[in-house]
Amino acid sequence: MMWVEAGRQLSQLAKRGHWGFGRHTIGSNFFHYIQDPWGSWFEYYSDIDYIADYAQWSPTNYGMEDSLDNWGPDLPQDFVHNYEVDASPYGAATQTA
Repeated sequence: MMWVEAGRQLSQLAKRGHWGFGRHTIGSNFFHYIQDPWGSWFEYYSDIDYIADYAQWSPTNYGMEDSLDNWGPDLPQDFVHNYEVDASPYGAATQTA
C-alpha cells in the first residue's frame, strides 16, 4: 500500500518536470529523478540489491537496452545533457581529451 501512495505522489511530481518512478535493471532499485534549478538531474533511490556473500555472486554484463531502467516512464530528451558545461564561461573548452 505504501508504494501505491508513493506512486500517486510521484505521478504528481512528473507533471512538474520530474522523471520517475521506475526501477533500474542493474541494482534492481527503485528510482526517481529530479532536476535542480540549473537543469542537472539527480536521483533518489531505494531498495538496491545487497550482496551478502560475494563468494556466490558472479558479475553480469548487461546490454545497453538494460543500462537505465527495467520499467518506468520515457526518458526525458535532456537526461544526458550537461547544463553545467553550458553555464561555464569556458564552455566545452574546460573538458580535456
